[in-house]
Amino acid sequence: MVDRGPKPDDIEFKPLLRAARKRQRFRTLLADCGYDAEHHHRFLNEKLGVIGVIPPTRGRPPKNPDTHKPSGFYRRFLHEHWPGIKPIYGQRWQSESYFSMSKRLLDSFLRSRKRANQDRELHLRNITLNLMLAADP
Repeated sequence: MVDRGPKPDDIEFKPLLRAARKRQRFRTLLADCGYDAEHHHRFLNEKLGVIGVIPPTRGRPPKNPDTHKPSGFYRRFLHEHWPGIKPIYGQRWQSESYFSMSKRLLDSFLRSRKRANQDRELHLRNITLNLMLAADP
């Protein structure tokens, strides 16, 4: 989703996932800890039937990490089972790598000033990077 910042990304969480679900069915979502909230997990599981693999680490660090358990059913479940789930979460490197390549190869800033032109520039960068990746042997 193309949007303007700075602001928290989790504002677009539900609309973005509804739109993604209409385009492509998926059973698991890997997201960074910025999306760690019980209401996000509940939305994923109860409304979309999707398992959210999100590190349960958002918020202030606990005083005693050994005895602390996050609030909420889904966050507590992930906390208790994180060692077994962590290898799945490790696949996020693929999307992070794509963003890194985009910024490194095609710049990390936009030249356009108008919003519509900025949107076009971002979409063209994505197309360009995809073509670059497809052409690379």
